[in-house]
Amino acid sequence: MPISTKFNKVPYTIAGDSFISSAKDLSSQYTRNMLAIPAPNSLTDSAALYSFPGQKAWSTGVAGEVDRGIYKQTFDGKGWKVSGSTLYSFDSAGTQTSQGAIGAGGLVSMADNGNVLFIVAGTTAYTHDGTTLSTLSLTFTPVMVDYLNDQFIVLSSDSLVYISDVGTTVFDPINSFTANSASDLMVGISVFNQFLFNFKGNNIEPWENTGAGNPPFERMSGAIIENVGLANKNAIASTSEALYFLGADKLPYRIVNFQAQKLSDSNPGISELFKGYDKDNAFVECFEIFGQDIILFYFVIDKIVWATSQETGLWFKVDSDVNATFYKGKTIARLFDKDLIGDRENGNIYELDAATYQNNGTAMARERVFRPMAGETVGAPRAYLQMRLIQFAVETGVGDTDSMMVSFSTNGGRSFGSEIWLSLGEVGDYLEKVEAYDNRKFKDLTVKIRYTGNTRFTLYDAAMYVRECGK
Repeated sequence: MPISTKFNKVPYTIAGDSFISSAKDLSSQYTRNMLAIPAPNSLTDSAALYSFPGQKAWSTGVAGEVDRGIYKQTFDGKGWKVSGSTLYSFDSAGTQTSQGAIGAGGLVSMADNGNVLFIVAGTTAYTHDGTTLSTLSLTFTPVMVDYLNDQFIVLSSDSLVYISDVGTTVFDPINSFTANSASDLMVGISVFNQFLFNFKGNNIEPWENTGAGNPPFERMSGAIIENVGLANKNAIASTSEALYFLGADKLPYRIVNFQAQKLSDSNPGISELFKGYDKDNAFVECFEIFGQDIILFYFVIDKIVWATSQETGLWFKVDSDVNATFYKGKTIARLFDKDLIGDRENGNIYELDAATYQNNGTAMARERVFRPMAGETVGAPRAYLQMRLIQFAVETGVGDTDSMMVSFSTNGGRSFGSEIWLSLGEVGDYLEKVEAYDNRKFKDLTVKIRYTGNTRFTLYDAAMYVRECGK
């Protein structure tokens, strides 16, 4: 771009990945409480940013009884969860009923065979037959439970996997095995696509239910995944297409066709961030919204949640309020035609709702920091640029008088200047222009937009008028 008095209009794509690099000048872009939705044949040629669903009050629980797990399906026609030290059932109206005391020990593991709900909490196993909660006496110490073909599958603390007799909670020691293709200890198990995946610290062994022998499972030697392990037993979740997990190396993975794919290969910024987090208390959850499967990686000690879309592969952050407080939602289940999420601080259950724009009545910020605008973007590497105007394609006229806030950084996103408030128009004001004038000069410019209103907020695209200039 030759030095000229003419300002040229340059497209400035809104939707994009989160790539926060330690080399701030390279990239500090991220998306917060919004996700990219592909939008072919529309106003934008790439994608739009939609608001992440808010939390709508659905069922009130007991204060202080933190969510320890919502069962992923109904049993005996009811939903089930463990909050604090209590097992609860709940109906489609959200009425919670105490079903008895459950021992301490973090997140629980649950499975059922249609007649019995099997719960592992800490080192204790429990069963509920729809009427009575009982402690199950076992000859081994349980770690977690899953289910396949009318048999419960339980991982023990001594790295053995026990298979129950068909249709019962009886475990014959003869029906046990250990994944022994590598010498390290077992970390977790997960049934996916009718196969049992046995996770260790440095490899993953798929086993197949053969229906014969003791145990009626057989290792699939040609499908063993080497040099990839599991961070901890709670760091696994699945969609209909893939099994997702946090690796022992602190990186995010998915398994498709018995191949482990690193989710951060195309985004070294995510790899860099994840490497700095605690893995021992992390966990993973999945749910579907806007036709996309969303995978959430919770880092409890670091108080941060990163999410990615199975369909787009783009990353974004999720938090609770305008101050970026650690996300209050915890375990998620699709029940009664709703996406229900437990509260990490009490026994409440919320509905994740695309038409709710707050978290249980608390305002949240939807934010996007763009990829840097620089001379490289317009074919003039390392040149100084001057801007005149930035325009945004934003849905207008859907709320009240709330405004979108815009701020700029010329130091790689390390700090931003004062926010400029841009009106999105009152209800029905669909022709409102959303643009900001600014004559600043820069070598690198980072733009941040933020919205905290209690209305729908959708971003389509942007453009900036710039020209090459002297220093």
